[in-house]
Amino acid sequence: MNQDKLKEHLERRLQFERIIFTITSELARVGDDNQVEVVESSLGEIGTVVQSRRVFLLLFNKDPCFMEQVYEWTGKDVAPVKEIIRKIAGVDPSWMESRLKEAEIINLGDNTKDLEEEGKDSLNRLSIDTLHVFPIFVNLSIEGFLCFDEPAAIRNWEEENIAILRTISQIIGNSIDRILTEEKLKKSEKKYRNVLESIMEAYFEVDLKGNFTFFNYALCNLTGISKQDLLGSNYALITTGESAREIFKKFNEIYQKRRNRSRIEFQIKNIDGRMLQVEASVYIRRDADENIVGFRGFIQDITERKRSEELKEKFAQYLRREVKARTKELEEAMTQQKKYLDQIIKASQFKSEFMATMSHELRTPLNAIIGFSELLLEGCYGKLNEDQMSFLHDVHSSAEHLLEMINRILDISKIEAGRISLNVEPVIVNDLVKSVQATLKPLYKKKDLEFNIIGLDEEKVIYADPIRLKEILINLIGNAIKYTEEGSVNILYTDKGEQSEIS
Repeated sequence: MNQDKLKEHLERRLQFERIIFTITSELARVGDDNQVEVVESSLGEIGTVVQSRRVFLLLFNKDPCFMEQVYEWTGKDVAPVKEIIRKIAGVDPSWMESRLKEAEIINLGDNTKDLEEEGKDSLNRLSIDTLHVFPIFVNLSIEGFLCFDEPAAIRNWEEENIAILRTISQIIGNSIDRILTEEKLKKSEKKYRNVLESIMEAYFEVDLKGNFTFFNYALCNLTGISKQDLLGSNYALITTGESAREIFKKFNEIYQKRRNRSRIEFQIKNIDGRMLQVEASVYIRRDADENIVGFRGFIQDITERKRSEELKEKFAQYLRREVKARTKELEEAMTQQKKYLDQIIKASQFKSEFMATMSHELRTPLNAIIGFSELLLEGCYGKLNEDQMSFLHDVHSSAEHLLEMINRILDISKIEAGRISLNVEPVIVNDLVKSVQATLKPLYKKKDLEFNIIGLDEEKVIYADPIRLKEILINLIGNAIKYTEEGSVNILYTDKGEQSEIS
């Protein structure tokens, strides 16, 4: 290679390197507002270097035969031919598609025999002899192709130079990938923002200084502050000084400890002067490089809940006071009751002592009367006449009756003390009833009543406690005598098989 050709080769390489740098920089700043301008400017840079009349960038949707966007740069005095290019690509793209998938550079000037007549006519009308086509790949999928119309500088280029154009097509593919990714992110973010706007809870995002960068209308409704006034302002605007210090402390703690989530309770100062108690769930905000750029969170109004908790606590305190007061009253009542119980126990002890004393004091003379009357009845002190015997029997019977009454009183005391017991044994009913009759004889004789015993013509034996049974009969028959003014008192015995009845 002579000196001139070497110099030309180096200059071309420098030009391409400059173009690669320029295109990379330009396509990195592509946005919705400057997309066409930036892309077509980059195509012009390439077209000038390769000395092409036209440079096309055609983007597909999913099928290579459908163009979503066409960018074109034309040289001086060259008419735009976007529609014709679409027509050529859309006639029968199968042969082009298969070659593009193989990443083959297609030279339409050398392959016009593969085109249908309509495509050939279109190329002839454009006077295109050579059209180099470079595929644009995005994630191994064909998203379009880059076309050069009659690039004089490329006709006899070496493979190294063609590789540079491949690199440029790859740069364009990477830029398209970035644009598509950003578009997806924008749509996703828009959807995300729409969801946040529709929820009832207040949502916010702040930077590391605590300035609002985004929030939903629920936060505006909660604070009463408009979106325009709230955007860019600090969180201190919506809260009290004490709460602002608490929020700063929590934010700093989350940042220092890299905690993904934390809860904060604080007060929000509404624009109308009301103080709202709120609870916030706060999360760290990170950028695409995982750097912490701020905080985000959800705010829930818990004013009513706090008020309910306060009322609940007040009611609980009231109940505790009432329970304490009632407990004190109950303790006093129990103390008083214990005092009364002690008095009752003392009275019962006194009664027991009294009964024991009285039984002794009464039994002693009664036993003497009963004993002496029995001696007199037995004639130990001489023979008695009939009237004396009758009177003495009455004295003896009355004394025994009085002794039995005393015993009954003692039995009542035993019953109250739970110490009464029964001694069951065979009892001859005839003898028992006659004994009761003898005991009560003074009572019914005094009222001139007859005492009739019915059903005991034969000896009858039952099982009972003779003492207790006699006490019962004396009590019942004594009441009968007491409430009968004239006539008779009848004692009826009835045998009912396993049971007997005395009435």
